[in-house]
Amino acid sequence: MTKIYKLLFTPLSPFFFGDERTFGSSIKNVRYIRSSLDMPTQTTVFGTIRYLGLQHKRGDFQYIPREEKDNRDRVGGQSVKIRDLINKKIDFKKIKSISPVFIYEKKDERIYLPLPKDCKPFQRGNLQYSSIFEGAQTVATTEGDKYNPDYDRKKGITTGYISIDGNHIKKELIISETRVGNNRRADSSGFFKTIYKKFIKEKDKKYCFGVYLLCEEDLIDNFEEYVQMGAEKSLFGLEWEKIDSPKWVIKDEKSGNLSLGVNNLFQNHPQKDELVYFISPAYVQGDIVSESKGGVMTTATNRPISYKSGSKGYYNSLKPEDTLYRFIDAGSILFYEKHTKSEIVSNIQKQGLQQIGYNNIKYIKEDK
Repeated sequence: MTKIYKLLFTPLSPFFFGDERTFGSSIKNVRYIRSSLDMPTQTTVFGTIRYLGLQHKRGDFQYIPREEKDNRDRVGGQSVKIRDLINKKIDFKKIKSISPVFIYEKKDERIYLPLPKDCKPFQRGNLQYSSIFEGAQTVATTEGDKYNPDYDRKKGITTGYISIDGNHIKKELIISETRVGNNRRADSSGFFKTIYKKFIKEKDKKYCFGVYLLCEEDLIDNFEEYVQMGAEKSLFGLEWEKIDSPKWVIKDEKSGNLSLGVNNLFQNHPQKDELVYFISPAYVQGDIVSESKGGVMTTATNRPISYKSGSKGYYNSLKPEDTLYRFIDAGSILFYEKHTKSEIVSNIQKQGLQQIGYNNIKYIKEDK
């Protein structure tokens, strides 16, 4: 029988999650800057859950055939590859799906998501979400009518995190900690800076990463209280809880995929009938931006790492995919005419990608 679990990953020290932009450009004396992402990718978290569910765990990844079969029967034998998930779901055996990754505040049991990127700049500490498209008029362009928002490009996009109920906003939840290392393969001046990340400290509050998991109940039997995540193997404490009465997680009865309920965020949005809000990063084929009436969007890159069976050692067992994928980032928001939105939504909602938490969006369905 499948059940929904809430998993919480609490960092035990500053953490590091890398992507294609981890290193800055090199210069003559071989100095680098390595900077962590603020949050783990969906593939990182999904891969961690698969590892936790293994019946046999070996640090050197050297499994005998019987152990490999036991592990495949629990979490599947196929690597997580974006190109495969674009067109179909994959059978990961006891793991059915995960939700988008979120930040979780333990005391108040509060979920935080990226602030919608159309948020107006905050005025005098008044942290409220209102859209720069409020009152915006459309202007005619060669690509159709587009919104002309009240937006100061010099100030840039307003960033932060918003609670899933829409009642709380944090300008900052994750901060940087810089450390200096030495590249031993370079000469004596081969130093590099590593920018780790950590949660802010607040009195009586503790933050962590969270995700909802739909799985067969006995998958949890092999979970451990501590787990490493990311190529740098940052250490996290792990807690899990069965969710009998889901409040913020939504299960699609047809696909079995999980999403997060963000209806409260947009109740007063002036273009709520037209908006598409990206709850998690989304890989989309084709141009969906030029077809929109406007919006605010950023992108992120991802090159998933696959496991190579039979390789000696941790790093030798990991193989990056050949293709670098560019995603529309979480928090992005776009607007569409009613007659085009259904086609756009269909293009975004790929069940295979949603299975591992990508391509989750909020939109208002049209009445049939």
